[in-house]
Amino acid sequence: MKYVIGGREFSSVDLQRRTVRQDHFMVAVFRRTGIDKISAIKDEDPKEFLMRLHQKLLASGLACEVLSAFLLPVKDGKPMENKEWRKNHAQETQEHLEGCDTEEDRLLINQLAFELMAGFFKQGLISLLNSMRRSTMDDPNESQTSESPRIEESSVMKPGSGQRSSESAQTSTTNVH
Repeated sequence: MKYVIGGREFSSVDLQRRTVRQDHFMVAVFRRTGIDKISAIKDEDPKEFLMRLHQKLLASGLACEVLSAFLLPVKDGKPMENKEWRKNHAQETQEHLEGCDTEEDRLLINQLAFELMAGFFKQGLISLLNSMRRSTMDDPNESQTSESPRIEESSVMKPGSGQRSSESAQTSTTNVH
């Protein structure tokens, strides 16, 4: 997927073909945000948990750095290959994103931060919620394979979709700048 942000064109990192360098950078930047330390609250709706993670990401001041790990510069209409990506590209992208000053760019940056965070953590969230649910079952004889809590596709923005799919995401992206 391609995006125009602040007059520059970017494409999404191919998460299926990301490099070890990208993986390590992504993990490190997510840890600096502190969102890896946030736990779901018992009986918390998965959407609410995602919104808490997103708010923490924005409050950390590192949302543009997170995005810089997932966006590749496009030059002369050709997206950078994952293997070409280096930390200096992330730093240049981060600085560009942080300097964007239009309402449209701010909304897009906040929306992409939510989409990428949600997509990156979706499977981990499901696993965590299933684990919490199993550990709090009242009946120890009840099957451990009970139906899992679901994060519905319509409630979570898929990376690269470019469209908000829940009102809570829209509220978050329009109110935080």
